[in-house]
Amino acid sequence: MVAGEVERVVRGRGVHAGVEIPRAPEVQLVGDTVQIRGRAALDAYRVLAEGIGTVRRRDGIEPPPGLRVLLAALKLAADAARVSSDVADIADVRRQASPASLRSGELIGIAEVAELCGVGERQVRRKVSELGGWKNHNRWVFDSGLVRAYLDTDCDRRNHDD
Repeated sequence: MVAGEVERVVRGRGVHAGVEIPRAPEVQLVGDTVQIRGRAALDAYRVLAEGIGTVRRRDGIEPPPGLRVLLAALKLAADAARVSSDVADIADVRRQASPASLRSGELIGIAEVAELCGVGERQVRRKVSELGGWKNHNRWVFDSGLVRAYLDTDCDRRNHDD
């Protein structure tokens, strides 16, 4: 067996001595253990990361330690799957959409955002996702740095349209 064949066999998609070695399924149930690999690991990581992010933004609830461990394990499996398949993960791309350099850490409410933007509170509620807002204890909050960045971008867009 040649070194290249060994690598293909280890990855589960090789042919040795004319016999095709079947690839292991991406999701397997073995007793009370679930094994996830490949594209399924990417999908599971994406869904869990988005779910945790949504609950954190909407309700201000941090995930329990066990869920953070699961997310870290899925991230490792997703990274390994990305290396072998060169597939980008949506959760990572969305996280990069608002870089940390734009975040000021200062949280403001709807009334302050409306005043900054020069619009009413109803208009701010309509643009919550564009402004990067999230619910914290049943109140909408916004990072003032993200709101200012949105206003700068929006003003640039208007100037180009004129």
